[in-house]
Amino acid sequence: MDKTTAAAVVGNLLEFFDFMSYAYFAVLIGHAFFPADKESVRALLALLTFGLGFLTRPIGALAFGWYADRYGRRSALSWSFGLMALGTALLACAPPYAMIGMAAPAMVVVARLLQGFAAGGEMGPASAFLCERSSGNRKSYFPSFQFATQSVAMAMATGIGASLSAVLTHDQIALWGWRIPFLLGIVIAPVGLYLRRDMEHAPAVVEDVPATRTVPARALIATFLINGGESIRVYVQGYMVTYAILTLHMPSWKGMVATMLGGIVTAIVSLIAGALISNRMRLPVVIVTQIAGILSAIPLFMLVKHTPSLLTLCVLTVGLSIVTAPRSGAGLSLMIDSLPAYSRSASFGTAYAMATTIFGSTTQVAITWIIIQTGSSLAPAFYLTVGLLMALMMYAWVLPRSGGGRGRPAVSKEFPPPMSVDLSGVVTQR
Repeated sequence: MDKTTAAAVVGNLLEFFDFMSYAYFAVLIGHAFFPADKESVRALLALLTFGLGFLTRPIGALAFGWYADRYGRRSALSWSFGLMALGTALLACAPPYAMIGMAAPAMVVVARLLQGFAAGGEMGPASAFLCERSSGNRKSYFPSFQFATQSVAMAMATGIGASLSAVLTHDQIALWGWRIPFLLGIVIAPVGLYLRRDMEHAPAVVEDVPATRTVPARALIATFLINGGESIRVYVQGYMVTYAILTLHMPSWKGMVATMLGGIVTAIVSLIAGALISNRMRLPVVIVTQIAGILSAIPLFMLVKHTPSLLTLCVLTVGLSIVTAPRSGAGLSLMIDSLPAYSRSASFGTAYAMATTIFGSTTQVAITWIIIQTGSSLAPAFYLTVGLLMALMMYAWVLPRSGGGRGRPAVSKEFPPPMSVDLSGVVTQR
């Protein structure tokens, strides 16, 4: 990974590291900041506060995306990363409720809203920058680093959480230990800001801008639903610790080990596939791996259900990583190619943020509810299968028609989209 690529993906790393750290220590964060008689109520308030960050993601995606498309990716990425680091610092250093009363939960709410706004502005400009930086016959290579860093961040957060649980007592973690991951996030901030200050400048627009700026509606809907399916996959992967404890009745460390191993394998496979897949093979690889994920999800979960152990749980996480990770960079580059360059940051970023808000934020809650209502430990498998199937339909039906699957420009005269969406919100029929 060169310096420019590291600069583009460091925000993605910090976002997912914070996400997993907050999810892991949600109960203790609730105890520190939220006044309530019952522990369950405190935990619920902490999780609801965590969910607030999803509400500001689409706003951040639209704001930073618009800025990146007009004034350049580098400047937008620097601002979004700085705000994300500020939110992390606010959460890490906020005094507890016992010291400052209701100002404590207010600070946590502001931190989460700020983190969500900044995180929403990360994916669009960074993905557009990486895809536009790719050239030749390997357009999947640089985009593959986006998903690789997500997996590495989740593995890092899980490993740090497991280490703290092993080294510190419960009282120490509850008092100050839970802050350590977020303090480490602050340490990442100066490095990220330095990298982004010196990253290569990407032009705001890399193609002729028409008088009326429109986005192909078919491609926009496909990008939203594909990212919805991908969000389900990521959050099912992040659910493994809870699944191990509540459903399989295993100790938490086994779920952490399986999650870490799955994240590492996902990162490795994503990068290898991104380096090997040619432009012409992008869509076939995506289709084959989506089908492989659909066919393997239920059998792998059934294996864990009938033989619950650390080994089978690792087989589950690693197996899903091997069959789904190869299409990460290829899928991202296809989506970016299907969108016009003058609005890629805003279009892709907003679609991604909306998908994460609608599908990602509800995945773990929905799976838990289904397990409670049905008693079936296969709920994650069925939910994951639906998400993969939804993404497969969009890849197979929409992207080839929008030009992205055939390696053509984002706006093609040979394959004009039948419908386009004006960026001001007006839908026009061609």
